[in-house]
Amino acid sequence: MDEFTLFRRYFEALLFALTQADRIYGEQTRNPVVNVFISKMDGFFSWILLCLRHLEDLFQGRDDVQLRVYRSIFDFGTVFMTFMCDSPAIKAAMQSSIIVADILVLLWTWIDRRTQRPLFMIEPDPKEAECHGCIINCMLYSYTLDSDDAKRLLLDRFSDEGFGYAAAERFVLAGMAHADRMREASERDEWDHRIIGRNYRQIVEMFDGFTKIGDPTLIAALRNSSFIQVFVSGISAFTKRLWVEESPSTYLYPLMLISCEVQEWIDTPGIPTNDGICQLVRGGFFSIFLEATLYGPKSIAKGNKMSENWDTICKELVALVMAYASYRSALFAIREAIANLDPTQCEKLLAMVESTPTSALWKMLEAAFLCVITYGMIKPQELGKLAPAISRHAPVVILPYIVPKPVRKSIGISAIATTVQRSVKNI
Repeated sequence: MDEFTLFRRYFEALLFALTQADRIYGEQTRNPVVNVFISKMDGFFSWILLCLRHLEDLFQGRDDVQLRVYRSIFDFGTVFMTFMCDSPAIKAAMQSSIIVADILVLLWTWIDRRTQRPLFMIEPDPKEAECHGCIINCMLYSYTLDSDDAKRLLLDRFSDEGFGYAAAERFVLAGMAHADRMREASERDEWDHRIIGRNYRQIVEMFDGFTKIGDPTLIAALRNSSFIQVFVSGISAFTKRLWVEESPSTYLYPLMLISCEVQEWIDTPGIPTNDGICQLVRGGFFSIFLEATLYGPKSIAKGNKMSENWDTICKELVALVMAYASYRSALFAIREAIANLDPTQCEKLLAMVESTPTSALWKMLEAAFLCVITYGMIKPQELGKLAPAISRHAPVVILPYIVPKPVRKSIGISAIATTVQRSVKNI
């Protein structure tokens, strides 16, 4: 019996014991089996870690074992997810286990020396991949989803010396490598864009959870990296393939990722907002916006309930980006990004009927940008034209100068804009 067969049989035996206890004795009598497993858990996972390290060494030297290594990792991931979802007691024990954290760090940083890329979508069956996406991403997402302690423990294990800047930097760089790998998968049409989009959602939400911990070393690592640009670049890559869909929510999806999670990153205390805006623009914000607005309206028209959300999200995102266009670095980033847009797509959008909200919005955006070039800033009344339905956004252009950043994050851009207007009226 070779190492691959032994690895798989071990998982099968363990799952059989747990499932049979549940089937024969019922849910109430399963606790003794669970308790036995928890008491032996570190020994079990230590053996798994040893096997995975052996497989990593084996994989790097032999091309003929790639699929078998992938299968073994996938089998472990299936067992891992069963533990995390099936028993709260086992899940809690795993989230406090150093050995489990070490396994996840190994898988998250596993680099194929031939391609210099992290492992992604190793599922042996496309149908299995369609159900959950990349098993490695799923494991990290589930492990850290609802536990700040699990997040801190995982970060600790990214460095042999304990949690510090080196550990935080390694975690951030690994996340950026995974995001870039998904961008490549989108551009090469390796997987269905919906599967890649699901993986992006998991990683983006996971990073959002880590930023909310507020650890200064992690914030420093994020501040010194281009992680926002890398993630937005990946979102831009799979957005280019969304036009084949007919569902209105498909077009809203990339804009929602930026409007919610990515905007939270930009507003994270300790990360310069202007730098975040520049990374957002360089990552392909205008390309995402153009793709979504060019192909989205046809589907949005079929779903009236979505039209209001579509209109609001588009206008808020444009107002957010252009509000910082008076900064020199942001101005250069915006100018370069718009100059690099596909001229054919821009012409298609501008050729749309005048009554189309997205076409009108794009033309207003162009007018506002010309205003920046001419005057060095956007006049509040010009910014207001970008969002006539939500004109309270007009004063957002002056927020960087008069409102402390933590306050803007805590109550949101829309609320702060309203607050500024009220303050002006009271002067």
